[in-house]
Amino acid sequence: MLTNRPVLLLSYLGATLQELAFRASNLSIIGPRLASLIGGMIAATALLGWLLSRQTPKSMAWLLALVFLLEPIFVQSYRGARVDCWAFALCFSSCWMLRLAMARIQNAQTFTWLVALAGSLTAANIFVWPSAFLLYPLVILELVELIWRVQALRRDWKTSLWQIIAFALGGGITATLLVIPIWQQLTVTLSDLRVIASGDSTLRERSSLLTEIINTLKGVLSTYKTNPLLPIIALIGVIFSREKKLILTTLFLFTLLLITKFYTFRAVYLLPYILCLISGIYQDFEHRLNTKIHRRIVSSLLILLLTWSVVLSLIVRPALALSQKEGREPQILYNAGVSSIGAGSHKIYLDAGEFYYVGRSLGWKMFFPFDRLHALEQRNDIEFQQFLSSIDYAILSQKYINPKMISRIEESGLRYKETLVSDEKNKVEKKRRSNGVQAYGPYILYIRGRL
Repeated sequence: MLTNRPVLLLSYLGATLQELAFRASNLSIIGPRLASLIGGMIAATALLGWLLSRQTPKSMAWLLALVFLLEPIFVQSYRGARVDCWAFALCFSSCWMLRLAMARIQNAQTFTWLVALAGSLTAANIFVWPSAFLLYPLVILELVELIWRVQALRRDWKTSLWQIIAFALGGGITATLLVIPIWQQLTVTLSDLRVIASGDSTLRERSSLLTEIINTLKGVLSTYKTNPLLPIIALIGVIFSREKKLILTTLFLFTLLLITKFYTFRAVYLLPYILCLISGIYQDFEHRLNTKIHRRIVSSLLILLLTWSVVLSLIVRPALALSQKEGREPQILYNAGVSSIGAGSHKIYLDAGEFYYVGRSLGWKMFFPFDRLHALEQRNDIEFQQFLSSIDYAILSQKYINPKMISRIEESGLRYKETLVSDEKNKVEKKRRSNGVQAYGPYILYIRGRL
């Protein structure tokens, strides 16, 4: 499958935000990164409010919110100008509204409008980024908890039913308003969403369920290997937590990861579940633990976790970035784009994401392979081959090139022109060997027509 930015029309809220930030920053990466950083801070704030409404002690809630904001995989997400942070912000806000509604029930105050607002936020979330559906189990869990609370306090099924209707109405109205601008392209959008969610079914059928489970577990563990304390403390939370429904919800999420296409940035959607499991340790823990020593040991877990995140995200990662400065200067890519292709609405197959902002600045029409393996395996895919035959250039990262890809590119009539960013790479080759810095390049440029 090939996608043109925005990746999906369905995610146009997130894409619009990044587009405005991109233009406001004079066509540079700074704007989208700043927008994502702001989104991350809003998400952490909403998480703090939600945790406090779940009766998590204040100090523990603050520590968990900071852990979320500085967790290396989440930092990598918003540092890369992704919009996952805004999906988290809407999810946490929706859960927060439902918890506030529960509090108003106990105080005999009106709360239906909060439920409708939660439904509206939930519906809008899928228009930020399609992977937001992985956060919906948390919202559903809070909605079920709300209905249970209504029944426990009022024993009135009409009131409970009305909350479900209010949630559905809020979500339905919001979804309808957001679908209107993309109505004509909705069929294509939903088709793309199905492929992105499930990947290539013909390839997935070759693997057994056990293999899928093992591969997903490996993917999750590999993603969180930079912060192994997080899953370890989450396991402690599974033991201590009194909310068994949350454990079942987390298992349900893992099932969703099994039946959908797993990749590194999809693993970040496990983070809210992990943090909720950890928060279960601290709910009423002062009364559950017998001695002050036990309570201090449990409290120190979060301090250790936060320290680990701070060291990795605020010390190690910036130091690594500074060491990469020579080989990762954005101007290197911009100069290569100008000299090899130049400005214009050229149609480009781009299997080198580093050129994205260069292409935006130069006005290229770029298409990305969402599933590289699928593109290679479908050798009889006439539509894909016709697409390749219509593009003007192809830029491929050398680390992804293999004989199958070269064959498909050359079958479409494209011819090798040159290798980009090889000189700059050679300048830092000695430095790369000494400290493992990964410089830009090299990239292979293919062009249509005679050379």
